[in-house]
Amino acid sequence: MSELVRVCSRGQLPRAGEAKEFSAGGRPLCIANVNGVIRALDNECPHRGGPLSEGMIEGGNIAAAITLAGAQIAVALLNAAAMVPN
Repeated sequence: MSELVRVCSRGQLPRAGEAKEFSAGGRPLCIANVNGVIRALDNECPHRGGPLSEGMIEGGNIAAAITLAGAQIAVALLNAAAMVPN
């Protein structure tokens, strides 16, 4: 069974249109604020392995700076507190 893991405080969450890297259980995560909705995904770009948290958010997608290829942001977080399944 999965458990929730605290990743950061509300004050540390990225502003709208931005993303930041955090770690949970040794796993790097990209926490993104898409129009006020906090989302989480693996921080590694599936194309070249670059950090998604350094990319740009546009139209609900995040484009890694290294590839400029979009990866859909899909995993919603609970109560805007950055928590993800372990």
